[in-house]
Amino acid sequence: AYIFNNLIDLGFDENGTMDNSPGKIIGIYKKDSISSTQFDMYYNTIYIGGNATTGSKNTSRYKNDRAATATNIYNNIFWNARTNTTGTAKHYTYSIPGITNHSSNANLHFANGTGGVLASFNSDTTDLQNLTSMQNNIPGQFLTSLNSNPILLNPTGDTATMNLSPQASSPAVGAALYFPTYTTDYYYFTRSF
Repeated sequence: AYIFNNLIDLGFDENGTMDNSPGKIIGIYKKDSISSTQFDMYYNTIYIGGNATTGSKNTSRYKNDRAATATNIYNNIFWNARTNTTGTAKHYTYSIPGITNHSSNANLHFANGTGGVLASFNSDTTDLQNLTSMQNNIPGQFLTSLNSNPILLNPTGDTATMNLSPQASSPAVGAALYFPTYTTDYYYFTRSF
């Protein structure tokens, strides 16, 4: 499976009204039932907002339940801004079962809501609170990844105004690794490296 150049904005309806339900929200989910073919995910921006007013169902921008498949995750923006008001859910940017067959780098991670956690590891049993803990627990990965506000144009807008493009001052601008397979972006502009 090749997943690239997607803009995913969850946690708001078409009018820009915040979703306050306690439901589980996942941006891209690599389910354990997926066949054993390679799974590549490049140049996606995933934003999850809203409030979890009750409940304990976790949210995640990227979740992987299948460690047996070769997985490559590069040049993505994972922003989980979902926040708890009275709920106890955790809001991850990244969730993986283990380090087998996993390669990830040059991604931007940001979890700034109440209950926000940068990543989970070992099938959601180990919370990784910062980029250093991600690098230490998953050796050789996330070396050029960032933990910073991606500064997107308007992730909380309605259908007409929502825009997940990074502003010129975003730390994501110019931070991607070069992959010759994906030369144009979501808007069909040629990527510059």
